[in-house]
Amino acid sequence: MAHLSLDLQPEEHPAKTKYKFDMVRAKIGQLSTIQDMINSFELKLKLIETHDEAASSSRAYEFLQKCQNMRAQVADLERHLQMSEHGPWRKEEAVKQLRSSAQGNLVELQLRICDAQMFWNKIVIKRKEETQAKLANETYFDSSHHFKPILEGVKPLIQLVLLLAVACHVILGLH
Repeated sequence: MAHLSLDLQPEEHPAKTKYKFDMVRAKIGQLSTIQDMINSFELKLKLIETHDEAASSSRAYEFLQKCQNMRAQVADLERHLQMSEHGPWRKEEAVKQLRSSAQGNLVELQLRICDAQMFWNKIVIKRKEETQAKLANETYFDSSHHFKPILEGVKPLIQLVLLLAVACHVILGLH
């Protein structure tokens, strides 16, 4: 990051100049902090982007969640950066340069996060489809033969005789 000097023009009241100087210095500190956070997000994103699909398919949900969290945190950074556009420091050249640099880096970071999120989302969808295909191909215990009629195709008179024999056997307790 380039060092920027504060070039404030002396005004009539030294107290106003000191106050403005302090405000500009505080805003530059805030913008530098935002830039540092953007840099840390870029490092985290680089770790997520470098994992290959085959080796980390089991961690795809984790990486997708990290991308979603990063996207929310970057949106917060964007709101903080937009707040720096208002106030007495907005016209200072050092603040303008830092803000435009941070905005450019933030836009690039958001695009990279979206790309990584789409990549890991595709991996997650692919894993779900593979799991569903495995479940569809597995053979489950087939119990349909238990529900087929036993005496199908037998004369009704023989069915009646067997029913009465079983009923009498159960009622009379014959063994």
